[in-house]
Amino acid sequence: MRSQSFEGVVLRFRTQKIGNLATRDFFQLEGRVLNGEMPSEKYACRAAGSRVLRTRMAANSLTLRISPSALGRPSRVTLRTLRFMNRRPGPGRRNVRRLKRRTLHRSSLHRVIRLASLLFVLSALVVRGLDLHVPVAVSRLIPRAHRELRRNLVDWSALLDKARLEERFSRGVSDVSNVNIRVIVLTRVRRNVTLDALAQQGLDYQIFEAIDGLEDINPELIDMYAGRKKKRRLAVSARWSALQRLEVYRTYMAGELRSTKVQSALHERLRFGCYISHVSLWKEVVRKGLPYLVVLEDDVYVEDNFVFRLKHSLQSLPASWGLLYLNGSHRKFGLPYTPSIVQSKGGVGAFGYVISASACAHFLAGPILKSDKAIDHVMDEEVLTGRLSAFHMNAPLVHVARHLKSTLAY
Repeated sequence: MRSQSFEGVVLRFRTQKIGNLATRDFFQLEGRVLNGEMPSEKYACRAAGSRVLRTRMAANSLTLRISPSALGRPSRVTLRTLRFMNRRPGPGRRNVRRLKRRTLHRSSLHRVIRLASLLFVLSALVVRGLDLHVPVAVSRLIPRAHRELRRNLVDWSALLDKARLEERFSRGVSDVSNVNIRVIVLTRVRRNVTLDALAQQGLDYQIFEAIDGLEDINPELIDMYAGRKKKRRLAVSARWSALQRLEVYRTYMAGELRSTKVQSALHERLRFGCYISHVSLWKEVVRKGLPYLVVLEDDVYVEDNFVFRLKHSLQSLPASWGLLYLNGSHRKFGLPYTPSIVQSKGGVGAFGYVISASACAHFLAGPILKSDKAIDHVMDEEVLTGRLSAFHMNAPLVHVARHLKSTLAY
């Protein structure tokens, strides 16, 4: 307990260390007024070698949350390092010039993004109007560039600082043996890779029978979840009978399918079945009130001590987390959150991930409705825009069996 006075007010402070020691220490100083009254003006606070993350003033108290500087070792913050000052000082010439440069830089960046978006729309209209055949690599170049531009507009460090100040996630992770694992299994092509890997570690899991795209698809599902382009592609295979769909799939698996249009229609149908399978699991989370769900596809290997490492990672996540990628493709890493977890800026691949109940409700409320994207691209869209808090495992917990051919006709 220490006392300090400023502006005629005598405060007694109590220092409390909070935060995750594995990442960064935070100090919270709670001050009680002993003599005098807190001024009505808003005050900011600086600490030498540190950064004040939060200031809360009341009539009889002052609470400060401070993070030590990343440079050097975290040290205990003393009140002698604090400096109180007005929150809105008058800008000097140097600050004005810096503000002008920053404003000009941001306006130029937005102008480039708008120009790139306009060029993308015009090129898409020209290709569609002239019915040109464009290679896949070229047709995907502009959308990918536009996606990366939007990804770079997000202030990822601010989102990570906010996550570090939250309480840790604790729902449903106290018991190691009680982990909600679902394995998506396609009955037509049953694979035991994931099931055998989980059984070797004695882990409990439940099998989810995937929606098979070769079977008849409920038109109501297509109307609810498929966008305009996806409906047009699904309409091509809707004219096929069950025998024709099976014959086309067998021809593809044998490597004898030559028609690009037929393969594209087959791929869209199988991909939509995968889409509905993941959506069905998210609905189950909301319906049963599960805190989270581990989703694995049937063609992955799991690492040793899978549940123990998973539980340890879940307990270190912030309360508002949405997705934890156990592995993936084209992963975009942000800053480290803990030694085993890295902030995610997006990525594709839905063969192994953990999703929270809040993220399931978020997806079901809008992003998955009438979408033209694959399910992993829908997830990536919400992450890269900063609308959903996501993380990557630094060391992946699952790996795809590369010797198995994709069942989605890629």
